[in-house]
Amino acid sequence: TTTTTTTIDAFDTSSDDEDVFGGDVGFASVPLRGEDAVSDNAIGDAENTEDFLAESLQSINLQYKQALFAELTGDKGPNTLANIRYQCLGRNGLGENDYPLRPLLWKIFLGVLSAPQATGCAKTWMSQSDSSRASYSTLVDKHFADDPDHETDEDLQLHNPLSQSTNSSWNKFFARAERLKVIQQDVDRTYPEEEFFQQPWVQKMLLRLLYVYAKENPDPGYRQGMHELMAPFLKIAAVEAMDLRDPEDENYALSYMFDRQYLEHDIYTSFTALMRTVSVWYSVAPRPVPGETPPDSAIILKSKRIYFEILRAADPALHSYLVTLKLEPQIFLLRWLRVLFSREFPLKDTFVMWDALFAYDTKEPLELVEHVAVAMITDIREQLLSEDSNGVFTLLFKYPITNTVGHYIARAVEAAKPAPPSLSSLSSASRGIGEENAPALPHAGQTSVKPPSRPVQPTQLLSKLQATTTSAAPHYPKSSSHSRTRSATGNDIPLSPEAELAELKDLHLDVASRIDVIVHELHTALFAANVLPNLPDDVPFAMASLKQLKDVLQGHIPRDALHPVSGIVLANPTIPPPSSSDT
Repeated sequence: TTTTTTTIDAFDTSSDDEDVFGGDVGFASVPLRGEDAVSDNAIGDAENTEDFLAESLQSINLQYKQALFAELTGDKGPNTLANIRYQCLGRNGLGENDYPLRPLLWKIFLGVLSAPQATGCAKTWMSQSDSSRASYSTLVDKHFADDPDHETDEDLQLHNPLSQSTNSSWNKFFARAERLKVIQQDVDRTYPEEEFFQQPWVQKMLLRLLYVYAKENPDPGYRQGMHELMAPFLKIAAVEAMDLRDPEDENYALSYMFDRQYLEHDIYTSFTALMRTVSVWYSVAPRPVPGETPPDSAIILKSKRIYFEILRAADPALHSYLVTLKLEPQIFLLRWLRVLFSREFPLKDTFVMWDALFAYDTKEPLELVEHVAVAMITDIREQLLSEDSNGVFTLLFKYPITNTVGHYIARAVEAAKPAPPSLSSLSSASRGIGEENAPALPHAGQTSVKPPSRPVQPTQLLSKLQATTTSAAPHYPKSSSHSRTRSATGNDIPLSPEAELAELKDLHLDVASRIDVIVHELHTALFAANVLPNLPDDVPFAMASLKQLKDVLQGHIPRDALHPVSGIVLANPTIPPPSSSDT
């Protein structure tokens, strides 16, 4: 398979920054040619070249990369990919450092490349790459071919710097320069702590990629935050880039997929695949019809679903408390979702997070995002419950990372069950990668979890709760108002005030633990019965009140924070009231 696309010298640093914005030559002068893209001093300053190459060589095990590519493109390809998906959803993911073939895997997860087949897929991938690379070359020619210096039309009335015509090459040139300046401001702020993103060739490539995307997608065009979505694609692709091998070389197909001359083309293709899902989160809501309530934008709707449905179901007490603070969820969720949590985690953790988000393939793309957000909120529930509205806002807007990124992924995967088809069909025998750290998922032959055909009866819930609380709740010694202990002689000795206080604390913790188990089992049973969306408000309110009671017993919130419960009446009680002796 050969390609006729024009390559872009990704690492060319000949143009000065001022030329980008309308000098004599301009941004369009960045050459597109087929010669080798990387020279000895191509990556930044000459003194940094050896360090960069040494770091790359240390992070990439070429032999493992070749072996993994051979497996993916061979008859074991489907099972190898299933194993990798499974590893992505484990607590360690694919690892924080550069993982061989990560750019290729993201392309598969995002649908840029077809899934591996038992009959092989190398030629198919090369053909798909040819098509996408040719498309990007066409776009670059399209959006950078209107340089006034290259204008052959001699109509000076139209083609002059003072012309106001939209068809004037000068008008287009100035509009492009203005848009590039806006994007450049964000490019300059991209991961300032990362030396990689301060190199001129990296910033130039990032600028051009974002500009082409904005021109091709006027809705939403370019919006702040897109540079943070593009940056991880650029970093992993640059580290994995290879020189093209001879067609007779056994690793020719591998080098073809990572050909550094098409680095920019491949990054654009992956980014646009992601944006097919994420772009609606950058779009504004449609204009309201006069006299009607303005419709919510896609990002507002997504934020409300996370906050008012998923969080409410996962932790009613915490949700109830946050609602009382009148905190609008989009204030912090917009920041989290638009850049897929890349502002909340370091870049190395962002790679791991995105491994999971892309690998979790369901009918709804990026479904796991919702559950990661809820996992992050509930993970700091004790801190949130102890803060006022200002403190809660600060915690959520500047999220305090309290665990590894794999912790949040594992919790999200657990909450998002049933597992995707590609994982539920993976046999236990084939889970060769990271199975000790991966979440529990159904084995082959197991069906996905389905709601029962009829609602769970109260007697079934009670019997299950009795069994669960008996076995799961920690045991503490029973207490009475006249606590005593036995002396060596067998006589009862009253406990000291300190001992009675300790025993009372144990009792509080015991009751709190049992309440927690009961609420969890109630929620699980109601969720399995598929009745949560249709429940009256009294039921979640009652569950939230139980959670608050647990928090009071554990000392997390004051007693006066409890909701009044005088209006809650048990319908058809089957348990008789306690007798005076029981009391």
